[in-house]
Amino acid sequence: MKTFVRQALLLLAVIVVCQTGIALAGDYYWVSSEKTDAASAAGDQKAAAPAQSPCSEGSVCCSDNACDGCACSSCDCCRTWYVDYRIQEKIGYTSFEFGGYSPDIGPFTPLSKLDYSLNSTWTGLRLGMETCTWDIHLEWLMPMVQHIDGGMYDYDWNTKYIQPQNDPSRLDSLSHAATRWNDGQQVNLEADYKYSDCIWGMPIEFWPLAGFRFQRFDMTAYGGYQIVSRNNVWGPPDRPFDNQGDGLTINQQYYTGYIGFQLRRCIERECKPPVNLMFQFDWGGTGAYMVDHHLQRETDMYSLMSTGGDTVHLALSGDVPLNCHLSLGLRADYERIRTTGTMTQVQDGEVTYTGNYGVLVKSEQTDITAYLLYTF
Repeated sequence: MKTFVRQALLLLAVIVVCQTGIALAGDYYWVSSEKTDAASAAGDQKAAAPAQSPCSEGSVCCSDNACDGCACSSCDCCRTWYVDYRIQEKIGYTSFEFGGYSPDIGPFTPLSKLDYSLNSTWTGLRLGMETCTWDIHLEWLMPMVQHIDGGMYDYDWNTKYIQPQNDPSRLDSLSHAATRWNDGQQVNLEADYKYSDCIWGMPIEFWPLAGFRFQRFDMTAYGGYQIVSRNNVWGPPDRPFDNQGDGLTINQQYYTGYIGFQLRRCIERECKPPVNLMFQFDWGGTGAYMVDHHLQRETDMYSLMSTGGDTVHLALSGDVPLNCHLSLGLRADYERIRTTGTMTQVQDGEVTYTGNYGVLVKSEQTDITAYLLYTF
């Protein structure tokens, strides 16, 4: 029900902004038939006048990089600051797992895995500055509410029956718990540079880019119940036993330095505002750090993981100017993070285990973002 309410509010906000923007932009973009007729009559009288360049004074015609099929583009080379307000629906999960070691068969995996849902609504700002040939911006987002849809699933596998590794009967315990945000942060600093106005003979701009992305997911799991009890005994969904208190906290952090590119295209439409389209691909090395704190054990227990890997990120966005300063946009992102490394367990301040058997920290995220951009 909470998810439906958040999505309904997001849709309502987008509709209100659209309607307001269209009303404001009416005089700016849409030409009435009376104005068209008057312009046609004036055009007949000035037919003999020499044609003027479409490029305004102080603009740049990018003919140096022009090629067949590409139109001359003009733009104001003055620096432009911009800020946009964002509402983002995040769908995905973040996870960690590890294996173990047996003197009889050696290392095995998995031994335990925890999947945390990230399904929630985020909000934040992006601030940047751009010119004709480069763009730099900083983005910051945080969760709008504490509740997270989907919760956490905790899997444990029986070490008595290791082979075959993929035998479902190895599952010894499965529990589920609700989750809430303690803290959530997404920070992205990115710089783009326009290399060319056209690619493959088409009027598509090519922008190489580089940036740094940081994510922190700090959550608490509570109100857990057992779905599969010990020794592979399946219980009813209405919980064989339950625990209404806080069970676990997790603090996961991802650090990614990346490189990639954007493809940009402005689609102009007669008597209608243009549509600015952008596709982005980037890849980067990722370092991850995680702390898992068990709150209800007899001993104070922490699991610490330090891992490294990579991140693949894709994005597609489009925005429409509403007037001289406002634009409304929609963006879709997909991000896949995968890292491996070492886990350390600490009980009552003493290290009880350190190993890298099957240690895997990963995340998959799909984001749908609506934004209202203001340039000044």
